[in-house]
Amino acid sequence: MLNYIVEGIALYTLATLQAFKREQSLFVTRMPLPIKEAKELIFEVPYDKTVEIVEGYQAFESTSCYAGVEQRWVVISSQVTYQRECPTLSKHYLKDTEKEAKAFTKLMQQEFLCSKDAKRQLDKFAKRLK
Repeated sequence: MLNYIVEGIALYTLATLQAFKREQSLFVTRMPLPIKEAKELIFEVPYDKTVEIVEGYQAFESTSCYAGVEQRWVVISSQVTYQRECPTLSKHYLKDTEKEAKAFTKLMQQEFLCSKDAKRQLDKFAKRLK
């Protein structure tokens, strides 16, 4: 028999995930939306690949290796919830995009001594976006 740990969003921390990996524990929790990958997954759900689980609710399964821990993510959604949450999620998504655009503009205004320095800074910037 499989034993799962079921907890709220507070469980989803780097330390907890790594402890679960060491102990080979199975867990179920809600995803924190500040995690960029979770946010993107919600906005980019391929609705042609969702399945209806009960009337009015669809599910989509994805995999992730967040914090070095292989995970199976399941997005469960309903049209009612989507319409209610979409303005809030859009606002947060837009805010992140604006921050990234400002940081990129700042990077573009810097002067570099050589192309290697410019490439190094661009690579650092790109890494932060992931």
